[in-house]
Amino acid sequence: MFVRSRLMLALARTEGLTVPKNASQNADGFRFYPWPGGDTELNRKYNAVEPSDLLSVTSIKQLAGEPFQLVNWKISNVVNLAMGTRKVVRIGPRGGVKEVMVKDGPFPGEFVRRMVESDGNNLDETRKWLRSTADQPRDVAAVRGSVVHKLIELNIPIEMVDETLIRRYFVQQWAEERVKVKPDILADDINFVTNAMKQYWDMRITAPFVIISQEPQVYNLTAGYGGSADAIIWFLGHFEQVRIGADENDEDVYEVIFVPLPDWEKLIGPMQKLANAKTLTLAKIEEVGGTLGVGDWKTSKGVYTSHVVQTLAYMAGEFIALDGIIDERMSDILTATALGMVIHIRPNAWAVDVFEFRQDVLRAFLGSLAYARFLALHKYPDKLFIYALSGTAEGTGDSEVIDDDDGE
Repeated sequence: MFVRSRLMLALARTEGLTVPKNASQNADGFRFYPWPGGDTELNRKYNAVEPSDLLSVTSIKQLAGEPFQLVNWKISNVVNLAMGTRKVVRIGPRGGVKEVMVKDGPFPGEFVRRMVESDGNNLDETRKWLRSTADQPRDVAAVRGSVVHKLIELNIPIEMVDETLIRRYFVQQWAEERVKVKPDILADDINFVTNAMKQYWDMRITAPFVIISQEPQVYNLTAGYGGSADAIIWFLGHFEQVRIGADENDEDVYEVIFVPLPDWEKLIGPMQKLANAKTLTLAKIEEVGGTLGVGDWKTSKGVYTSHVVQTLAYMAGEFIALDGIIDERMSDILTATALGMVIHIRPNAWAVDVFEFRQDVLRAFLGSLAYARFLALHKYPDKLFIYALSGTAEGTGDSEVIDDDDGE
């Protein structure tokens, strides 16, 4: 039951993915952020008078190709299934994470059983099944991550996070993605979300911050892209690297600590209220002090270079807008944000990986943007050719293809 229900989730995710407000999706599944333009004072200030269709940051990643780590991971999943096994991530009640290999049903496994039962006929369903399983573990992890994101977005206190609440948000997530066959909610799912939220709130005590904006829609008309960042965050303090000793080679060993503002406990409530009321200004932030950052929540197993590139793309936005109207207050805050943060939340740990705005990272993104836009415009290469000369050698092309068991 686990295998089949989780597989149906993998098949359904690409069909029912939700699209952010003000975004649209074309027939090929690529997301665009249309900018309506208009001759207003604010639009003139940000050179945003002309309308434009902007490719989304996530679609740019898709068009530019998958990271090699993900490709290798998918290949490993297919090999495992061909061998009658699959890798499963077990989450303990206290957040412990362990990867184990389990049998994919009775020996010799689901794949071999399907092949034998088909007797070599009608293999399309088996082929579709095998291809979809390359993404299946990631899809399960993505649903868990979406539930954690939603609880963070709603600022659900840890005291309220229980199995009933988690099950409700799993069902809600499947409804948003229009999943027809609902997978079983396993103990691993409950343990993942429960402990990830414990890590989140522990992080907020260690490094207190105000969430200024969630899912702000960022536009860069000059480069030609748009997207929804996870959050703009204001840490009430600063990060610092301190020496804690030396290793066996007498090399200095450092540790990163967070130094909160002296009165952060008095500040965090009122400042969060200002942020929620959409009245928090850049002037107020500069008056209080602290550290601004564009944050990207990640619940994946690891942190990858593509996460940094994606977050920096949001940092490079020219303005923030909603429903075609530029938000000057939030755009000022975005412009002043010089740090990006990959905020990694797992059931067994949390981390805030901070990076500066870097021109080489921006160039890497703009390169992928140019390539992605080119591929979006030229789905097929026909119009790129100026001549197309072809031919067939004499005695070839029309001969009967022999299809027998020997392949001769």
